[in-house]
Amino acid sequence: MKERMKLFGVCGILLGLAMLIANFFSHTEPSELLDEPLREEEASRIVIEDRKISVLSKKGTKASYVPSSGHAVVSTKKDGDVHIDVKQGGFSLQGGFGAHYSDVPRLTLDLQLAYYRRFGFHVGIGAANARPAVTPYAAVSYRLDQIRLANTSLVVGVTARKEPLLGLRVEL
Repeated sequence: MKERMKLFGVCGILLGLAMLIANFFSHTEPSELLDEPLREEEASRIVIEDRKISVLSKKGTKASYVPSSGHAVVSTKKDGDVHIDVKQGGFSLQGGFGAHYSDVPRLTLDLQLAYYRRFGFHVGIGAANARPAVTPYAAVSYRLDQIRLANTSLVVGVTARKEPLLGLRVEL
């Protein structure tokens, strides 16, 4: 039991560090729809794609990632300077379902309580045809929208029985 917990812990820490480093070095590229130059009557052009906002103005192009629970405000000054203000973190009540493995494979229902960029904090329950049938858990997630899984997250956490868990979550 202790070796399994150590293995899950080491895997979780390594996975978390890899995602943190990838998140730190990732840059949001502007949309390909902004390749066409501005027309004379346009002051700026805004393209909103899944979890990304891109703005083309006379002074250049800017892009930013917008979390699913966040929002963005784009302001354009008269001189053409564009400012994108994104709410990167906060509290939310967003439901989800998925599956994880702790002592046995379990189907889960959870609620995201807080988020920061691609990271989230969740509480939920996992159910299986085993004893105990239902197990509560707390977990940290990382959104996999960089690899085209827009509403899917990787989940690492601990159950109420102090067993580590690893799984996938799909946002409702």
